[in-house]
Amino acid sequence: MWESLFSSIIHAYPYDEAGERMYKEDQRERKNSQQILLDDRRVIRLLAKLSLPAMIGLLVNTLYTMVDMLFVGRSVGPVGLAALGISMGGYLILTATALMMGIGGASLVSRQLGAGEKEAAGRTASVSVGGMLLISVTLGVMGLLFFPQLASMLGSDAETYPLVRSYLGVLLAGSPLITLSTVLNALLRSQGKVKASMVASIIGNGCNILLDFLLIIVLDWGVMGAAVATVVGQSSSALFAFYILSSRRSAFSIRKGEGAPFFQLFGRIASLGSPTLVRQLGTSVVTIVVNRSLLLYGDTLAIAAYGVIWTLLMFFNNVHNLSPTFPKS
Repeated sequence: MWESLFSSIIHAYPYDEAGERMYKEDQRERKNSQQILLDDRRVIRLLAKLSLPAMIGLLVNTLYTMVDMLFVGRSVGPVGLAALGISMGGYLILTATALMMGIGGASLVSRQLGAGEKEAAGRTASVSVGGMLLISVTLGVMGLLFFPQLASMLGSDAETYPLVRSYLGVLLAGSPLITLSTVLNALLRSQGKVKASMVASIIGNGCNILLDFLLIIVLDWGVMGAAVATVVGQSSSALFAFYILSSRRSAFSIRKGEGAPFFQLFGRIASLGSPTLVRQLGTSVVTIVVNRSLLLYGDTLAIAAYGVIWTLLMFFNNVHNLSPTFPKS
């Protein structure tokens, strides 16, 4: 009797092996997802892994600016520091366009890599690099052709103009190399190679600091030596980043390939990077307004002091921003 009853129950509720397997897999996925969401230490480690190299790169970049001012102040004096501070407004415009193409291109590349579209990612990277070269050459040529008007807009006067021309003129001539470094490093970060991007930044800025001492102190080139050191240092950073992107370790290769037309893709990249462009241009406008106000109501010494204080604030701000990236015990 019991055997017949047990058999009837089994036939009434047959064993579903596939359903039980799906149920176990669903429970396992829920457990894993909850573990990932609730594991604060894992989140902190991931945050440190991704953000700490980027913050170190920013810190090193600010450090080289401080070294520039240190050597120029010792070799040239307050007028040289004022020339660097005045030129900063123009340099920030170059940086704004580089960040626009770098961050915009990196954002689009990350999406394409996530979708498995490596060919499209390579095409986007090539347009980002090509578009940046087009913008930087245009800005460089226009800046050199209309340099007196540009220097006047930035806040230069008769005393600082020769030094501003020596410094900013070299930066404008080397603008394709300077901006290319920013774009290539952003493309490295787009595929998760934050350590490689940090190494590229350290190489560029380390080379810059060494050349600062050689060209400014030893050879007595003054502010022109600082500008040459910046161009050469950023070129070395761009060269290293390009080497990584061209190797097999890269998730994509920078090449023309097939895809959207150049200017259509260029527009998408610029659109994604436009918020960064606006923010950076705002910083440039504030710098220009402050320098012109200091020149109007003060003198070159006031501009030099503002440039030094601004650089120190940037440095200590980056040091402060490092603290949240370290895991807490």
